[in-house]
Amino acid sequence: MSYPYKEAIAYLDRALAIDPKYYLALNNKGWALDGLGNHTGGILYFDKALAIDPKYKDALSNKGDALNSLGKYKEAITYFDKALARS
Repeated sequence: MSYPYKEAIAYLDRALAIDPKYYLALNNKGWALDGLGNHTGGILYFDKALAIDPKYKDALSNKGDALNSLGKYKEAITYFDKALARS
């Protein structure tokens, strides 16, 4: 079974319409976009979440995953290290 990314994005958009600074929804929308193969779009939403909470471990790790998928390995390691430092 595959994750219903598109349906999740629809619900996350509804949450973000109510509160555009809801960093958990921003991160989760980035995760869903990344899951659909839109790594750049995912990074955009991880960055929005990190602008609100720069130490949010999940967004740091997820951004590392998306950067890794884009072949930006050194930058990905930087974000993985930041996420590990939050553990």
